[in-house]
Amino acid sequence: MDNTTIRVSTETHARLQHRGAKDDSFDTIISGMLDSEDQRIAASSTVHDPMHHRKMIVRSALLPKMDLDLDSVCYAPFNSAIAIEAFGNMKLYGIGSTLKDVKKADGPVVIADFDNMQDQIENVYEAFAAFWAKVSKADRMVIFFTDDARREILRTGTLVHPAGDTTNIGPLAERSKAYKEYFSAIVTPWFEEVIAPYVIVDRRKVIDGLSCLWGVIIEREDVEAAEDTEPTGDDSE
Repeated sequence: MDNTTIRVSTETHARLQHRGAKDDSFDTIISGMLDSEDQRIAASSTVHDPMHHRKMIVRSALLPKMDLDLDSVCYAPFNSAIAIEAFGNMKLYGIGSTLKDVKKADGPVVIADFDNMQDQIENVYEAFAAFWAKVSKADRMVIFFTDDARREILRTGTLVHPAGDTTNIGPLAERSKAYKEYFSAIVTPWFEEVIAPYVIVDRRKVIDGLSCLWGVIIEREDVEAAEDTEPTGDDSE
């Protein structure tokens, strides 16, 4: 490292000389040139999601079954690491995006990813319902979720329903039953009702501790029927 030569512009050299002190290392000088926002971004980029690998298992299982291209529109508003690794080459609406940013001119949304690593309080199902009611949707879609809500069933006895209402469960036996049946008896029926006339055609679920990482491929059940009944003209007129 002592013999390394780093070429910089005259302007940069002058700034280094101005910013650096006699005993400063090169790294210290450069760090001092970063403003607080740069340092925040640099720090956040080193944060590792402990569930990242299992989340990618779910996405890797379903994404290859989709006919995706660079024009596919993806709405992934929470987890930047997932968004970049799984959807980076698509039309991506990432962290900070709102539903107002997703324009119909960009095409219908094909992928929606509701991962809540950066906002543990956020009800991902309420966020999904808002998304579903407003956005233009493709006839075949893939949807992903990170669900931490069921952990509270065992921990505090609080069952947070997908629609946002809560139920308090006292006895441990009832908590255990609700915990085990949470996905099949509570989440899935609600999800199927919200997405109708879409239906689930494929799914993948991974349990990580008390969290449920899952995704589904859905299709419009009425598309084929609508195409079959489309008027073709009346020759008698």
